[in-house]
Amino acid sequence: MLYEKLKHLSEKPALYGIEDIEDIRIFIFGIDASVEMYKTNIDEEYLDFSNFQNWVKDRYNGGDTSSWVSLIRFNSTSNNDSIKLFNILLKQYLEYKQK
Repeated sequence: MLYEKLKHLSEKPALYGIEDIEDIRIFIFGIDASVEMYKTNIDEEYLDFSNFQNWVKDRYNGGDTSSWVSLIRFNSTSNNDSIKLFNILLKQYLEYKQK
C-alpha cells in the first residue's frame, strides 16, 4: 500500500500539493510519526522502504552519509525533475525487488 501511495503522489504531485522531493519525504515522515504515535500496524512495504535508502546510495555511490533525498536532489535539475526522478527510481527499485 505504501508504494502505491508513493507512486500516485509522484505521478500526480500537484493534486497533493507536492512541489519537490522534500515534500515527498515530509509525507513519509508523516507516516513514520503516525506509526510511532498510534502504534498502528505497519505493513511489509513500510518496513521494506528503509532498503530504498541503501539502494539509492548504491546506485549513486552516495557513501555513508547521503540520504536518498539529497542524492535525488543532487541528480535533479529542478523541483519537478526531482519528483520525476523519484518516480523513476521507485519503479526501478520495485522491479529490482521482484528479481
